[in-house]
Amino acid sequence: MRQKNTLRRLAALLLSLLLLAGTALAVVDPPENTYVGDYAGVLSGDTEDYLIRQNEALTAATGGAVVVVTVDFLDGMDIADYAYEIFNSWGVGSGEENNGLLLLLAIGEENYYALQGSGIERTLTSSTLDEYLWDYLEEDFAAGEYDAGVRRVFDAFCGWYESHYGVDLSAPVSPGGGQREDFVRQPARQGPPVILWIGLAVVLLGLIVLWDNRRYRRYRRRYMMPGMPPPPYVYRPIFFGRPRPPRPGRGR
Repeated sequence: MRQKNTLRRLAALLLSLLLLAGTALAVVDPPENTYVGDYAGVLSGDTEDYLIRQNEALTAATGGAVVVVTVDFLDGMDIADYAYEIFNSWGVGSGEENNGLLLLLAIGEENYYALQGSGIERTLTSSTLDEYLWDYLEEDFAAGEYDAGVRRVFDAFCGWYESHYGVDLSAPVSPGGGQREDFVRQPARQGPPVILWIGLAVVLLGLIVLWDNRRYRRYRRRYMMPGMPPPPYVYRPIFFGRPRPPRPGRGR
């Protein structure tokens, strides 16, 4: 009985490995340009060139990339799993910052999906991605205008990168379609320097100490001089370490 159970487990494990191997083989290979894989043939040449040029500038400025892939079918895979396999096997975005973004269109299955790297998912959340897809892709995708929809949502994603990294990708591109060299990287906005916060804290602390000293002197003049009756209340200093007078009704 134990041998039969062991054989069944081995058979199940072997089947799982075969399925995983088949899944890996089902994913399309990366193109030479690494940015656009139009395997469904729905993008124009002008759009492909545009996506490549914009991605070259985006990568140079941030290390990120908005990779676009179109396929006819997913070979039985879930679209999220398919996108995940592409994202990792192609190496979308910076390997150190993991800030890439993948847009996947499954034309024959009338479906699409976007996947972001873990380095930006806290800011560019999955719900935010869904909003981008709905606002900039859904209408054109439903109408079969895939080329226009891809360009619209691609530009929206690039706008997010510009805002997030403080870069400007709107400078003109060279006629030859090469990498843009005149983009402007804007300095990141910084808050007040740490020394300023320390100085403000010291000033505030000094004001509190002065105010506390005034309270203590006033209390001492009114209730702690020789011959005075017991004070109606106990002085409670803001900072510890200062002697306190006895409570009302007790001897000195």
